[in-house]
Amino acid sequence: MAYKNSHIFLPLVQKARKEKCLDKLLAGRGKWFVVQRDMFGDFPERPTAVDDIYIFGIFEIYKQGDTAIAQETEDAIVAICEQPYDDDAFLAGDAFYFYLCNLRSESAPFRMNIKRIEAAIKACIIRDKEKLLNTHKWVYTYSNTNGPFDLFHFMQMQNDIFLPLGANLFGDSVFERIDTPEIVHILKKCKKDEMLTVELRDGSVVTGAIDEIYDDYDYIGTKEHPTYKVIERCKFVVGEVLKTGKDEVSCCQILDLARPAFVKKITDESGHIIWKISLARFLFLELMIKLGRFLTKHQ
Repeated sequence: MAYKNSHIFLPLVQKARKEKCLDKLLAGRGKWFVVQRDMFGDFPERPTAVDDIYIFGIFEIYKQGDTAIAQETEDAIVAICEQPYDDDAFLAGDAFYFYLCNLRSESAPFRMNIKRIEAAIKACIIRDKEKLLNTHKWVYTYSNTNGPFDLFHFMQMQNDIFLPLGANLFGDSVFERIDTPEIVHILKKCKKDEMLTVELRDGSVVTGAIDEIYDDYDYIGTKEHPTYKVIERCKFVVGEVLKTGKDEVSCCQILDLARPAFVKKITDESGHIIWKISLARFLFLELMIKLGRFLTKHQ
């Protein structure tokens, strides 16, 4: 979707290249800062509009045949790590993250040296640790009771969005894997793009296919090292809604079938039931949900 300011990014990137300020543009330093804007409004409290810089600027230049922009962009992210500010690592990470997202969605028309960028940000975090510990710039959890309260620990928390994309900004990370549910082991045996019929706990019945089964990460704090819980997810894309239940489910919606509490039954395209929740577990979950609603109502 093109927002009302999307036209500014191509000339902005061209100007930054000419002035050799692509690193400042991607970091949003000084006059190069661009307020994030979308259909919901403006967000001046967020880092610069780096995703728009990629989509409407850098990627467009590359598609026009100027392939040198790929190496220049990689060099610019590394150069952010060498700036003299207290948030260099965070803003380099921000530029890196949005590139990884575009790479994952196949929107990025070129591939940068991921390991080089990752190594530069890691080195920057180590070099600037004291600076990061002494600033709460960009830390939206600063006013939360449990924090994090500084940019260093905030980046440790945010590292869980990099991990599913194949990057790790903290080399001393510790991972605690949660046991994979039986339902996921069964779904792994399904053929790619096989059409499944899924009956949900709320009564909805949908058809669709598994898009991917992947590891998701959840930051659970710092002991001696930043620690992340690893959870296997199953991304299911709804193709058609055959029956509507209590909750609203729509075509193209993404469901996580690795959460057996929300799934009653799964049938393959031959009509065979490949997974079904046990009656005992179903009744137990219903009891827990009703108890939760009761406690919430009477607090």
